[in-house]
Amino acid sequence: MIDKINNQANIKKMLLNAKEKNRLSHAYLFHGQHGVGKLDMALYFALMNYCENKVPCMECPSCKQILAGEHMNVVLIEPDGKGIKKEQI
Repeated sequence: MIDKINNQANIKKMLLNAKEKNRLSHAYLFHGQHGVGKLDMALYFALMNYCENKVPCMECPSCKQILAGEHMNVVLIEPDGKGIKKEQI
């Protein structure tokens, strides 16, 4: 996960800057080719927002819950067929 995040340093920096300046948007769309690390970046973004430390530590209870898919405020929605339907949201 961390390797793919480090390969997207510009996006990581943009998200960290937005968080530090309290300028986060209400929604983000992670889009790109298969295998570039969209899911990893989205999870890292969730970690940034819920980690008990300034940067994701991967060790605190919140980080562990997110990585295990068990955090109550982080929900992964996958396409039902060819796309994500309104009902899934």
